[in-house]
Amino acid sequence: MRLSGLGAVLGVGAVLLAACSAGASDLGPAAPSRPTSAASTSHRPTTPSPRPTIPDNSLRCKAGSSDAPGTGPHLRLICGLPAPVFQVLPDRGSIAALLGFSAPPTRIALISVHPAAVRASRTVPGGLSLALAGGWLWVSRGGLADTKNAASYHLVQRFDPVTLASAGTIPLPGRPRQMAAGPTGLWVATGRRLFLLDPSTGDILRSVAVSGNIERMAVDAAAGVLYDTRYLPPIGNEVLALEERDLHTGALVATNTRDVRGFLAVNALSPVSGGVWMSFASGMLGGAWLFAARDLHQVAYWQLLRQAGGTNATAAFADSGVLWVLDGQAETISCADPATGSTHAVSRVGMNLTGNVAAAGRRTYVATGSGVALVARGSRC
Repeated sequence: MRLSGLGAVLGVGAVLLAACSAGASDLGPAAPSRPTSAASTSHRPTTPSPRPTIPDNSLRCKAGSSDAPGTGPHLRLICGLPAPVFQVLPDRGSIAALLGFSAPPTRIALISVHPAAVRASRTVPGGLSLALAGGWLWVSRGGLADTKNAASYHLVQRFDPVTLASAGTIPLPGRPRQMAAGPTGLWVATGRRLFLLDPSTGDILRSVAVSGNIERMAVDAAAGVLYDTRYLPPIGNEVLALEERDLHTGALVATNTRDVRGFLAVNALSPVSGGVWMSFASGMLGGAWLFAARDLHQVAYWQLLRQAGGTNATAAFADSGVLWVLDGQAETISCADPATGSTHAVSRVGMNLTGNVAAAGRRTYVATGSGVALVARGSRC
């Protein structure tokens, strides 16, 4: 089965929306196992046109705004957009953004930073998660609810990261939802199975059966680790386990069911040296815990400051030596120690924080309900 030609995110929407980056020489072992499903292992994306026509190129950045500066972190909206942004992915002076009027998101946009402007945008039906791998921008398209289980929602699609020209789709058995890119390739979760794709060819390198559905994934490339969480469908029903896997093979290394089972949802996974931060919604409150690598025992937790935040919309992201904790419901952003969880400062930003935090060089960006914002750390962060 080959990739179809031209032909869509995370629902990274940190919380309640959970109901919401490898050349060819780096790919996997010399003789990778092949998928056991009916899907063929020959998936070749089509070559993009040198002068593509980009449809739906209508988005524009609106003038930004800022919350009140202070000693804690504050936000400056650099590109106001007409729909909530659920994932930002900085790349080579630009930002890829996933946005939509409802979850799952329905559009991707490339945003230039200096000055802020939308270079290209297009609608991608069923788009749920973004990843950068093999020099391409990838979108999983298994996000839309569809009682007919249409084939168009069993696709992973790749795009030119400069023009957003489509470079083909890869059909997979099951709906591709979460993705995580690393030096071994692109891991894609489709319900009860994980697939490792060669991002330069589209070939399926590995297929790994999973007990339960994958809700979140994250790669620690330095440690050679793939972290994931499993849940009982539908999303938001019950978290089953936090898992650590070998990044090359997908083999299970460790699992923790005792500390995480029964949570309503996992909002984010964010690796740090020696472990991974897991943000969760319990149904009444939310939080973030740090688990150690190799055995996944709990070693720290995010400590609230003045009880600001901690709702079901809590999502923590470690980047550039800081643990950034967003609370979309309380509209707060906190900076904390990524090793201990101790909070340095917290600010109410007056923006709906709908997605993730991602850094590019010295700049840190946040996905918000109004567009893409830049983080100013403040003296206490």
